[in-house]
Amino acid sequence: MTDFPSNTSSNAPNEMVEDSLLLEVSKIVDDDGVSIVNKTTYKTVIRVSGINAVPRNKVSIMNLHEKLGEADTDDVGAFESQLLNLKNFDCHNVRAKGHWLPTTESLPKRFTAATLTPIIRTVFNEGVPVEDKETIVATEVTLHCDALPNQPAEAFNEDVLLKMEPATACGKCVFRLEVEEGSYNITVKTNNGKVSTPFNFTVVAQGVEPVTLKQVTDSNGTPIADGATTPDKNGFVEGTCEPGKEAEVFVNGVLSGKPTVDPVTGVFKFPIGPLDDGDNIITVVGNYFGGGTAGPHTIKVETATTAPTDTRIYDADGRPINNGGDINKNWFIARGLHTPDSAVKIKVNDVIQPVPEGTNAEGKWVYFQSDLIVGSTYKVSALTLDEKAESNSWSVVARAPT
Repeated sequence: MTDFPSNTSSNAPNEMVEDSLLLEVSKIVDDDGVSIVNKTTYKTVIRVSGINAVPRNKVSIMNLHEKLGEADTDDVGAFESQLLNLKNFDCHNVRAKGHWLPTTESLPKRFTAATLTPIIRTVFNEGVPVEDKETIVATEVTLHCDALPNQPAEAFNEDVLLKMEPATACGKCVFRLEVEEGSYNITVKTNNGKVSTPFNFTVVAQGVEPVTLKQVTDSNGTPIADGATTPDKNGFVEGTCEPGKEAEVFVNGVLSGKPTVDPVTGVFKFPIGPLDDGDNIITVVGNYFGGGTAGPHTIKVETATTAPTDTRIYDADGRPINNGGDINKNWFIARGLHTPDSAVKIKVNDVIQPVPEGTNAEGKWVYFQSDLIVGSTYKVSALTLDEKAESNSWSVVARAPT
């Protein structure tokens, strides 16, 4: 912890107060109980206590116009807050504000909350915020950073030093950086050896159009929203890029192809598919400087499941037994239809059998059930292997064998 920089008498405002009963913040400490008044702290929580409040009431703990929390006053007007979270790194002017009338406020006590590791808070291009990894047209960008108070900070592009600027007593540092076409990976370093998280952006010449992903449609041209589900395994990706340049379409990180780009408008429409069942993540990359990446756009493919059909139970002579009819044997055969060269799961009296039955080249399956119990009803149906679709059911009643 370091001394708070000062050149005014406001660091000791209570010396100017003649009324000993004025509401007062008497202590501000960090979570270790160390006083931080008129100092710099690298902690992010504080506890505030004071005196001369209205007994059995409340005070708000304020940093300028920002409310940090509240505290209850005791029988003699003293108060102590819980640990309060600081909301930013900056100079703080903390005071207590009573909940009684007339409203009473203490004089502020000052300290600085600072970060040991520099932070790039915002980046602006002509007053417009720049997002991390954004492509911009610019000749200058402005970085606003948190850094060590009253210490120099350095802005780097990769390992190249761009500029050095001093941080203010409140730990604020501003860099105005001249930029030209290219990719930038900006970090800020301080003399304690700490380095900020990188901020990335790309600068392109005026008029270069980055790639876009306008929409994804199914094979009929119906738009599929980002995150939506479709049964169609084929579709189209539509977008734009710089006319005369090249775009690449990726599905789940794999190059699907390079669309034909209109030489005047830059518009393209590219077919994709067959897509995998489940999530398909689509991105478009501009294969030119400043082209950037558009997306991701995710669609989920759930193909419609075709249910098995024509489930029936047959007697020993291969004749179908009426649904709900009798069988005078201690066994029966069930047959049905499904997708050729696939398989079905057989359900008997709501119990799915452990071994699937395969279908032949004509889609026919056969199931044999023995050890029938006289007087019992047997209901049979067929399910797809994922158990999402089921055939009709067919039942018979076992009678005494003849």
